[in-house]
Amino acid sequence: MNLQVTVLKILVSYPDRFAVVADLNRDVAILATSGPEWAERTKRLAARVPGLDIFSDGLVERQNGA
Repeated sequence: MNLQVTVLKILVSYPDRFAVVADLNRDVAILATSGPEWAERTKRLAARVPGLDIFSDGLVERQNGA
């Protein structure tokens, strides 16, 4: 769940809210190693949306070749 919150947070920072997987992986790694504050923040955010599924909920779309 925390990963999904992190992905949403990352995508809002990109123009047109679009990023390729390599960019997402890089940014997730940066946030994951930024300290315990980020982990605690995403836990709190994830607790507010139990059952969140960014793909099934239509918040994130996968595109082939992107």
